[in-house]
Amino acid sequence: MREEVRVFAPATVANLGPGFDHLGMAVTGPGDVVTARAAKETGVRLEKVTGETRGLPDRGSENTASLAATKMIELLGFDGKIGVELSLDKGLPVGSGLGGSAASAVAAALATARLFSANEQELILKAALFAEARVSGYHADNVVPCLLGGLVLVHDERPDFVRIPTPPDLRLVLATPSLLLATRRAREVLPESVSLGTSSSNSARLGAMIAAAFQGQTAAFAQAVRDEIVEPARAPLIPGFQEVKRAALQSGAFACSISGAGPTVFAIVDSEVTGNRVGQAMVSSFARAGVQASFFVARVDTQGAREIEP
Repeated sequence: MREEVRVFAPATVANLGPGFDHLGMAVTGPGDVVTARAAKETGVRLEKVTGETRGLPDRGSENTASLAATKMIELLGFDGKIGVELSLDKGLPVGSGLGGSAASAVAAALATARLFSANEQELILKAALFAEARVSGYHADNVVPCLLGGLVLVHDERPDFVRIPTPPDLRLVLATPSLLLATRRAREVLPESVSLGTSSSNSARLGAMIAAAFQGQTAAFAQAVRDEIVEPARAPLIPGFQEVKRAALQSGAFACSISGAGPTVFAIVDSEVTGNRVGQAMVSSFARAGVQASFFVARVDTQGAREIEP
């Protein structure tokens, strides 16, 4: 058993327009870092939490990092036999739409597994998905790309998934307003049923996105990022969303939609220069709606969660 392991888990953008609950992408930039240490007392203790702590549960037992580490120990067969201490540095705000709860869960599951020199991908996914399900619902479209990196299509709750290549010039602009939007609240506003025509249109665009990704075509990929089901339901929860989207498109973005459950809004571009121009326009538009926001321009994170130096 190793003494200490430190793991970084990246932000993720889920749904990407028509891919609700099935499509997710890991992106470069901020993420969560979990340090796992061997302890004398059995069980898992979350010793310290730093960074973006607003909105985190007061009890460590309700944090996805603690839940994932506890489940990982159980899956490895060490339940009641060993102890692990965790430190969590939150780089992703809670309720931001950047996969923050998934990142904490993935980082903790992987760090705990590596503490025991284990690397079974299936078990790590199970532990992280267990924690995510306990806190905000079963959302593999964040957890899988966070662990594996890249763009992933999840097509089964086991989960079964397909890794999809991405165009080399694909860039995402992530504009995050200073407000929290709970995933459960964002799911409550979704329609229970939609028309066959609407469902068919969304499915066609999802297929077009995946085809464009395999062909390496950023513009075609982005042009299919249009959602007639989830975005219209969630847009009213994000102050100024329609104006922010309009500003992004007018500044050169190929597409713009809601990242995960929101309130982060993403735009697709093909260069850093365009990305910075679009991001500034989005932040300015949020400001006109009375909301402070910040942005960053990201590439696709092809590595996923990984061990880093302590």
